[in-house]
This record gives sequence, structure tokens and C-alpha cells, in this order.
Amino acid sequence: MSTPTPKHVEVSRVPGSAVTTLPAHPPIAGPGHAPISKLRFTLAFIIAITSDAASVVAQVAPPVQWVIDGVTALLLFLILGRRWQILPALIAEAVPALGALPFWVLVVLAVLATDVKARRASARSAPHVVP
Repeated sequence: MSTPTPKHVEVSRVPGSAVTTLPAHPPIAGPGHAPISKLRFTLAFIIAITSDAASVVAQVAPPVQWVIDGVTALLLFLILGRRWQILPALIAEAVPALGALPFWVLVVLAVLATDVKARRASARSAPHVVP
């Protein structure tokens, strides 16, 4: 058996059998991001849908809409982590004509797609030897 590296640990199932290499740490969803649970995604969707619906109603009062969008961005930041997709949506929501579009729902969908893609990539790249 070779010396374990910081990224991989070698585990032998039965003496004399094939060696399986396992990651030392669980795979992450993306660069610097931990995988997001289904509960957090559900909560993020509920917040995004509620915010987009409230933004349609608040179109007549832009300051109210800005507060709604600021609170939404903060909540999504806390729930989903530091995701770059939140900032462009916040900027787009500040434009009066674009405020009626469901940008917050699109942000949550984009983060979900990024998370699923990263999970699949990490699952494919995880080395393993079948005995």
C-alpha cells in the first residue's frame, strides 16, 4: 500500500484484494460551495416565488420593491451561500421595466442546475477500483 495523499485515502477491503481509493473529504458542489440540501432549495424557491409575486404588486412603488429585492437577495445569500448568480438578479430587479420578470426564481433554478452539474462531475471524477 502506498502512502496516502492529502486528497485520497486508500482502503483495502480484504487482504490481498483490489485497493479502493476513496476521497478523503466529501465532494463539494462547486468551487468553494458545499452541496445544498433539498430543504434549503425548497425554502429558496418559496422565498423567490413570494418575492417575485410581491414585486409584481409593488411595481407602483419602486422603493418598496427595492426593499423587497434587497431582503430577498440577503435571504438567498444566507440560504444558498455566496453565489454569483444573486448579484446580476439584484441589478436586473432594480431596473423598473424588468422587475416584473421572475428573476429570483431563475436565480434559484440556476443555482440548482449548477449544483446538480457539479455533483455529477464530482461523482464521475471520483476514482474507484471494483474488485
